[in-house]
Amino acid sequence: MAADPAPVTIEAPVAITATDEANTLAVPLRAIAAVPVEDARFEFDSSFLLPDATRALERVAPLHERFPSAPVTLFGHADRVGDEVYNKKLSGRRARSVYATLVRDTDIWEDLYQHPLGADNWQGRPVQSMLQMLGFDPGPIDGVIGSKTKKAAKDFQTAHGLPATGNLNPSTRQALFAAYMDAICTGTDGQPFQLEPADFLGQGLDPDGKADYQGCSEFNPIFVMSKQQDHDLSAASRRNQRDYANAPNRRVTLFFIDPAAEVVVEDWPCPRAKEGPAGCHKRFWSDGDHRLKPADQPRRERETHDTYACRFYERLTLTAVPGELEAVRPGEVRARWSKARVMPVHNSTFPPATPPTDAIPEDCKVELLVDTQGVADGTPARIEILHAQTDAVISNGELDNLEVRGDRVVQPATGERPQWQFEATHGPWEIWDKPLFYMVAHVGDTSQGESPHDLDAEDDLLRVCPVLVTISDAIADTPAGGGLTTRDEMYEIGNIEKLDPARGIYSVPFNQAVVPIALWGSVIRNSYAYHQTSHGDVRCRIDGDQFNSNPAGDQPTVCPNNPAHPGRSVLFIGDTPIGDTETADVAAVPSVPRYLVYINTCVAGFEPSFANAFLTRGTRNVIAFQKYIPDDDAREMARQFYRKWTQVFRCDPEKIPEVFASVAPPFVGSMKPVLFGDGAAGAGAAGAAAVADALGGLA
Repeated sequence: MAADPAPVTIEAPVAITATDEANTLAVPLRAIAAVPVEDARFEFDSSFLLPDATRALERVAPLHERFPSAPVTLFGHADRVGDEVYNKKLSGRRARSVYATLVRDTDIWEDLYQHPLGADNWQGRPVQSMLQMLGFDPGPIDGVIGSKTKKAAKDFQTAHGLPATGNLNPSTRQALFAAYMDAICTGTDGQPFQLEPADFLGQGLDPDGKADYQGCSEFNPIFVMSKQQDHDLSAASRRNQRDYANAPNRRVTLFFIDPAAEVVVEDWPCPRAKEGPAGCHKRFWSDGDHRLKPADQPRRERETHDTYACRFYERLTLTAVPGELEAVRPGEVRARWSKARVMPVHNSTFPPATPPTDAIPEDCKVELLVDTQGVADGTPARIEILHAQTDAVISNGELDNLEVRGDRVVQPATGERPQWQFEATHGPWEIWDKPLFYMVAHVGDTSQGESPHDLDAEDDLLRVCPVLVTISDAIADTPAGGGLTTRDEMYEIGNIEKLDPARGIYSVPFNQAVVPIALWGSVIRNSYAYHQTSHGDVRCRIDGDQFNSNPAGDQPTVCPNNPAHPGRSVLFIGDTPIGDTETADVAAVPSVPRYLVYINTCVAGFEPSFANAFLTRGTRNVIAFQKYIPDDDAREMARQFYRKWTQVFRCDPEKIPEVFASVAPPFVGSMKPVLFGDGAAGAGAAGAAAVADALGGLA
């Protein structure tokens, strides 16, 4: 039901007039509601809105219905990686993209398509994503407009009454943009929803969107790292972790403005989206540059109120907090998470100071924000963490011995809000596609409050992002080490996996001859999947010697010292063998990957002990090889597997056997790929027969 915004009291000192002159009292600009469009809704380093943007955009319709006369304005934001000029352009392009979607201005999208900016290129992957979202299969979302993508374009053209050429010509793009906008910009009823330019603060009067949308570059981060975090994540090898930590800063925020405020478009202080950052600097606080620099401790705007450099933006945002349009009422217990996404526990640095563990980085921590009104200090409290799909309390998911202090639930020893981190023992991905959690707070004997747990509004839940680890062996890439391409493969597989920005991708190049097992264990713990590229071998369990090879030189045979000695498959990092014994060491390897271990080395699957060590500890599937494998074939099969598993099936663990069966057959002769675990031949699970048939019974 439509309603005016809640009234506010404004203290406004005015001068006494001695004549018929009058004072003019203007209503200050204030935001009455906000809708964030988070970084995960965009293609990485791009202004293209991913299909998942629906979950953010569908929040606009009910607020527009509630405040029909409140005009809207959009602010785009970037992180501090890169220079401020580029970031001003990118943040502006993201704001333009959202604006165009809301008002169905396909010409703006055409302009973004025609004019790439760095990695923000709409001419490859975005087109494929749109076709796929609309039900036209373009093949892998890889940015290559090949035969499958052209067929999908042709099918789209036929369905929309266009000449079926398969070419993405302007008329096809206009139809594609319009259909995609309708698909991702809907109301809560699932029907297309749109605003008009007149619904925006600038009313569409300025051709470049002044007051309707703007980009803030890197000047208004939600989160600023500490000096130590900034230093630790500055290495190129930790770029993925840095990108994830900065994710909250990359966003577009939509504000509904109090309709009582009068705005003259020409006087709007923000520069246009296409203009440079000079106009932004004019609105900085006197300490604006200092606010953006790392300090001794990490800072969050909602806590320290000192991370926004722009005073205009900070004053605007103080009045609109998403999900907090009403105050906590007396006797009420309100619970919410401090962030929408969190990573499972990993280490702040590599190598960690105390392998396999180390200090826990900020992207693994989430605060449990429980507020009360009128509850006595010292009242006991406790919090339970539950899985949103099952409503079951997770393993060890209870925080006891808390108390109320200043109408907040805190830890008595510190007076701070409680924090939580997810480990493998909490089962964060047991329901792999719904790793969503909520909390129930108990205050005193009778009061209780729950954070939102409607599965149809996932943004109100806490999502635990899957971690996919890739490891290489830099020593193996040297001429003395065999001249492999393990680092190139590691980064290539990591880039394929990270096409979904909601995943955590850790790529770790080991570069040491002697590797403590706890160091290896520190990287793979609490992970969803793990890909290893290096050397592998079969070694004697008695004396550690390398097994002899068959006449063809493509498989091991027996121990050279005693044919009766048993052998074991191992991978090598530097000169260190890692196999079943090392994997079973719980002290050094606290947990194993939950769903997939892909050992892309020679003969790691020649005999099953290594794979079985993972399966025994809880990994669902292991992929390995029975032969000494050619480097090129090994990389090509991995490339095909991850493109299909991560892009087509979104890392669905039940699809691992199916994907394996589809990509492995061409490599049987050169590598003898083997699938162990659920769905593998001989395991008695669904799909076993198909895998066995595809591989001629080798798996």
